Amino acid sequence: MALRFLLSRLAGLLILTLLLTVITATLAGRTLRPNLLAVESDFRIYIVDADRQLVADVTPLVPVSADERDPQFAPGDIHEALYGYPVWSPDGRLLAFHKWYVGSDVGDIMVMDPFTGAFTRYNAVANYRDMLSWSPDGEQLAYIFMDSPDPKERYNVAILNLDGGAHQPITRIGNVVNPMWSPGGEHIAYRTLGRVSVVRAEMRLHHRGQPLTESGGHQSVMWSPDGRRLSLLSYSGSHDSNFSSTVTLIEPGQQTATLHCDDLNPELFAVWSPGWTHLATHTGRRGLTVIDMQQCAVRYTNNYSSGVPPVWLTEQRVVFTSAHRLLHANLRTGHVNDLPMPGVVNHVAHRR
Repeated sequence: MALRFLLSRLAGLLILTLLLTVITATLAGRTLRPNLLAVESDFRIYIVDADRQLVADVTPLVPVSADERDPQFAPGDIHEALYGYPVWSPDGRLLAFHKWYVGSDVGDIMVMDPFTGAFTRYNAVANYRDMLSWSPDGEQLAYIFMDSPDPKERYNVAILNLDGGAHQPITRIGNVVNPMWSPGGEHIAYRTLGRVSVVRAEMRLHHRGQPLTESGGHQSVMWSPDGRRLSLLSYSGSHDSNFSSTVTLIEPGQQTATLHCDDLNPELFAVWSPGWTHLATHTGRRGLTVIDMQQCAVRYTNNYSSGVPPVWLTEQRVVFTSAHRLLHANLRTGHVNDLPMPGVVNHVAHRR
């Protein structure tokens, strides 16, 4: 059993070494920037080269050890670790993700160089949950943590300073999810009970942010590339009756704009392409769909269903997920590469 385990680890490291050799040589030549994805599949972290259809498991590079902060763990115990929500740093050099142990609520934030295997472990405030967002300068991470036994007050935003490891909670409103750093670094947007708010990205407690919506029913929130607007998927009613949804653009202090297209009826997410010309959505009628928002025309659709938001590589290339698979669609040619993954895909992040 031990020999089989050792051989599987060696095989994984060999595949990773081959992939990273190709990537490093490409980066050194500066001839082509590969489309690298960080993928969480069955609570392990994989690096995927979308161009070459290569997959490498980087999880074995992070050692599993006991956590002395949890009274359930005795010194020297080895417990199964789970990993999730990988996000690339703005310069594409580092990968941040969360790590926790089976049977424990205690978790850590891991920051790793996937090309060398070097990593730093940051002890999280209280009970770390997940949902990481890098500051544009790559020096801080915003994340969600549990800071209260009261379900109505737990889940708030904190900022981690990577230089020194200091943590600072910045909200005290509760039920906060999806912190998103603005492109300019001045604000962090978040959702609470479906409402969208922004707070200044400062290392101090603000209690409450500035609300941008008065009612709930918002998800799939994105900053525009210039940081001036937020895109929201707004919905009302239920899927059983009177369900409707729209994509809304909000500029703080300005009038709200609602986008209208006959084929635009998103249900789970609305993800803009890098140039904000196309919108990837999921609709009950079509499944996964890409709409050219300048022409209000459907560019691509399939029958796959997935709750994981798609990831754009370029204006013409988008990656969808479906259970154990990554589907890499080229809108210009209509070609789709189907890349099986070892387990169910829960999250995908693109290295820009």
